[in-house]
Amino acid sequence: ISVEKRFFWLKLRETFFNETYIKAMRTFKNGDSLVLTYLEMALYSLKSNGVIERGELTPSLADEISIAINEPVARVKKNYSRKPALRSSTATGSTSPR
Repeated sequence: ISVEKRFFWLKLRETFFNETYIKAMRTFKNGDSLVLTYLEMALYSLKSNGVIERGELTPSLADEISIAINEPVARVKKNYSRKPALRSSTATGSTSPR
């Protein structure tokens, strides 16, 4: 039995690295790691149309994302609070900003 592979695309603007919030992140200590974590979070959200679904398996969404993308929770929290466009969804389907 063959497993069907699914591919997702993350479309970035040509000016992604010139965006103010990306430039600001890169000035912080470990800023390049913050940007990489931000991209990992964006990629993680692709399978659910750009919304990170919360299974409520951990005390917080940041903890859950941290486990899913294998990044330190502190770095996830820094990203989570920086970009207002990040949204989450509970298992019941409701969405909330950030």
